[in-house]
Amino acid sequence: TKLAGAEEQLASKDEELSEVKAKAEGLEQESRGANEAAEATVTKLEEQLGAKDEELAEATAKAEAAQSELESANEKAASLEKDLDAAREEIPPSAAAEKEEALVAKDVEIENVRAEAAAVKAALDSAETKAQKELEAARAEAEAARGEIEKAREEVPPTAAAEKEE
Repeated sequence: TKLAGAEEQLASKDEELSEVKAKAEGLEQESRGANEAAEATVTKLEEQLGAKDEELAEATAKAEAAQSELESANEKAASLEKDLDAAREEIPPSAAAEKEEALVAKDVEIENVRAEAAAVKAALDSAETKAQKELEAARAEAEAARGEIEKAREEVPPTAAAEKEE
């Protein structure tokens, strides 16, 4: 009878052990699934981050081109202003009335060039700001996904982690 009782307890413990092993395997599979999903998310976010980096590089190149265009426009405006001042000095007082219309046209041209330069600068500033914000958001998403992966790895039961390493 003692032997029968011991065998019954042993059978009960074997059953409990089987249940615990099955539960551990289920948790390990769940953990693997979560890790795979997290890795896929990180990969996707890293690809998106790469795309955002490319967009930022393109935006930077456009910004540099616009900056060059702005500098060129400012140089042109300064040159036109010098030409205008020189032309005003060369005009004899009697011819001043005749030349005033041409000088006014030069003034208008200078103002137009300056307005174009200001518009280019505003567009440049806007593009740089937008690209930088998008890149920062993509980096934050990738960092959050990495944190989720680490958290999921920490939640893997020690026995499941040891079995996984084997």
